[in-house]
Amino acid sequence: MDVMTAHRKREERRQKEKLEEFKNLAVALQIQALQIGQAFGGIDEAHPLRTVEVYYPSLFPKNEESEKKKYQKQLEERNARLRAAAAEHNARIREAKGGEP
Repeated sequence: MDVMTAHRKREERRQKEKLEEFKNLAVALQIQALQIGQAFGGIDEAHPLRTVEVYYPSLFPKNEESEKKKYQKQLEERNARLRAAAAEHNARIREAKGGEP
């Protein structure tokens, strides 16, 4: 069970790293595209330059409140797992001592 949990956590970390790398690349490419667009075409009101947020709205939430809610939910889930693990650990210790509190 611990091996599976460790593997799952490792995979989650790897996925988060890939997502961050993708976000960084998208922002870098956006900056490059803006520079090229400004150099060749200037700023054209008929064809406004689009930001990376337009193309990938799920990667770049518009408000920070949704980010806070997401992180709060993750924190609550983590705390619940830790409390459950601590309760299980304490129960094993009590059982090993013969049921003493």
